[in-house]
Amino acid sequence: MSRSNHGTKLAILGFVLIIFLFFIVLLQNQRLERYEHALQGAGQQRPIQDAASVFVSQFPADQYAALKREDRPSFGDVRNAAFYKGSVYLATLGSVVKFDAATGKILAFSNPALLPQPKHVAIQNDTLFVASGFEGAGVFQINLATGHIEAQYNETTGLGNTQNLEVYNDGTYIWVGTFRGVGRIDPKTHYVKFYSTAAELNSPCDWNGVNLHVRGTDVWAQVIAHATCSGAALHYNRTNGAWTQYNTATFAPMKNRIDFTHFIVSDIGVFAHYQIEFPGNITQQIKKFNPETGTWALIGSGTYNDQKSLALLSEKLPPEATYRDTIITQNENDQFTIKVKSDTSWITFPFNAAEISLQSITKNPIADNYLVMTPAGLGIMGPKDVAPHIVVSTRAVTYSTDDDLSFTADKKMLVVYNTYLSEMGGGDALHQFLVYDQTAQTGFGFTLPMGNLEEYQPLAANTLVQNGAKLILSNGHGTFEIDLTTKTVKLLK
Repeated sequence: MSRSNHGTKLAILGFVLIIFLFFIVLLQNQRLERYEHALQGAGQQRPIQDAASVFVSQFPADQYAALKREDRPSFGDVRNAAFYKGSVYLATLGSVVKFDAATGKILAFSNPALLPQPKHVAIQNDTLFVASGFEGAGVFQINLATGHIEAQYNETTGLGNTQNLEVYNDGTYIWVGTFRGVGRIDPKTHYVKFYSTAAELNSPCDWNGVNLHVRGTDVWAQVIAHATCSGAALHYNRTNGAWTQYNTATFAPMKNRIDFTHFIVSDIGVFAHYQIEFPGNITQQIKKFNPETGTWALIGSGTYNDQKSLALLSEKLPPEATYRDTIITQNENDQFTIKVKSDTSWITFPFNAAEISLQSITKNPIADNYLVMTPAGLGIMGPKDVAPHIVVSTRAVTYSTDDDLSFTADKKMLVVYNTYLSEMGGGDALHQFLVYDQTAQTGFGFTLPMGNLEEYQPLAANTLVQNGAKLILSNGHGTFEIDLTTKTVKLLK
């Protein structure tokens, strides 16, 4: 074989090797892109290590009107809160809202594009941990001094499941309850220990969906019973890192599953409230755990045949303030009362989620602000405002988009219009109106019943004309005359 032929073969071999390495690198990049794309969904993007702060302290007027609806702050689903140095961090699934604990004033909220669907929060030292409700995102570790994301825990970094997440602080670790197991995060090293299998948890079940309970350094996992799982309560031993199992033999002998009505880990003890079904009757029992002996003692029992015994049984459970650090109540108008445990006392303040859940944002044509529709009514938000100031408080317009807002020619009067059906395909049908006078800074909302929902015929554009004390609104549903004096409306055609 000549040297030239040998050299040619080596060149070809080298070329093939280069092509092979190229495809290997390409495959790895495609895998990374697929992973990042999986975390993006619904307008979300994967947070970047050491990027800008996840918290927004003022309304970015030049950016927010262009945001997609799913990326705007939303606060409708309030979950829990944590106290830190005079501030309260509230998880609302739309954003983490930061409040001044003394005044209840909103100081900042998290950017949904960087921190998707914050479902549950915990604070350890100077670090905020946020469990995301967005599948695949996992748990975020955030430096509260800078607002930067320091770490993200999900399937790629050791957290074996990212569904139904909740986070708890025991002073050393951050514990994560998931749809299939328990995660233990070391915030200093970022190491994640994940307990999932029957052997790892010392559980009677192969599939371990858990409700996690942590109070101080006491850690319990309540395994939820299902078709192939009898259920159990598991207690973590801090000395050896093992779990102790309490199953049907402890709570419901001769039964094949245990369903807990309440499992409570409190300042005054651990309580298990459950029911056992017998032919002709159902019995409820409460047992309390003895940490010295590792056994459970029956402290109360009642039956459905004796309602008085059931009423007395509930008195055996500990007060809510002994096992929760956040107590949230909600009324029929979506107004919340938030009660959060601080270092020394309980802090209580109102939170009207409807007022700051932004449905639509429109640049005001005659003022340096934005007109914002919320479930609570029409709000005005200036360039440096954190939240809108409600100027027309009404629930008459239940939903709106930017296209529903119409101005008169001088832009001083505006009307927000929408239609409402009480039930899909039937029920009451309503025209809905919100009127606002930008000069007088007053307005009102009202509805007009429909006999039948007319066929919608879109016009080239909605029109609004003022004729003295009356407004004429024309749109795809008809022409309406709004009387500003009597605050009434009639359909002209």
